[in-house]
Amino acid sequence: MPNEEIKIDTVASIKSAWGDISTSVKEVESPSRREVPSQIDSVTNLFILVSLILFMLIATDRILEGIGRSFNSILSVKRLKEIDWELTLRSSRNTTMVFIILLLCFLISYNSQELSINKYQLSTPILYTITSLSIFLFLAIKGFFLTLLDYCNKSDIFRFINRYFRDYLIVSLCSIIIGVILFYLSQNLLSSFINIWILASLILPYIFYLVVTSVVILKNNFSIFFYILYICALEVLPIVLIVKVFSLL
Repeated sequence: MPNEEIKIDTVASIKSAWGDISTSVKEVESPSRREVPSQIDSVTNLFILVSLILFMLIATDRILEGIGRSFNSILSVKRLKEIDWELTLRSSRNTTMVFIILLLCFLISYNSQELSINKYQLSTPILYTITSLSIFLFLAIKGFFLTLLDYCNKSDIFRFINRYFRDYLIVSLCSIIIGVILFYLSQNLLSSFINIWILASLILPYIFYLVVTSVVILKNNFSIFFYILYICALEVLPIVLIVKVFSLL
């Protein structure tokens, strides 16, 4: 019996030692396997950030002018028209819009875990590409349908409305970026804070935009029924689809 116990103890100790060796081997191997994708992500993130910084440095004047004009004109149809009348101001607004969209997509993608999104654990570059392409695709589709409306009604007001939308988009995205930066810098803010901030940043400027849209459409002899149809088809439905897409990420 003692011999059997000695044999059992010996076998158990060998198995335990083998398990420790195999575990240590796995621990040594696994970091090297994870290093390559993590290095790729780091390099890609750095490349995106440097590109955004260069973009900002090259177009600083236009970006500041675009932000200032957008905030200044959010409550005035006359000031919104002034931006479209001056080519320089229109160019500054468009440059600002592109920069802010790219910057916001990077901030959200980089902090996706803290913001409780990205349930599929996508890397920052992939999530950044998906979000930025989705927003630009939305703007392209919206512009196409508004141009089509102008063609059908032999007018140009819907293209003007689409350009007005860019001003409100700049105001909204600037507010969101401020919230994301505050959330990133402060360790005491809960994720619910940034969610409420983002929601408010989207809703409040959008209400102003809808008010201006109603004034423009009704002043051009379109009916209330047409305006309600326009809101449902080209304003509300795209937002619902975007929210649905982001909820899947």
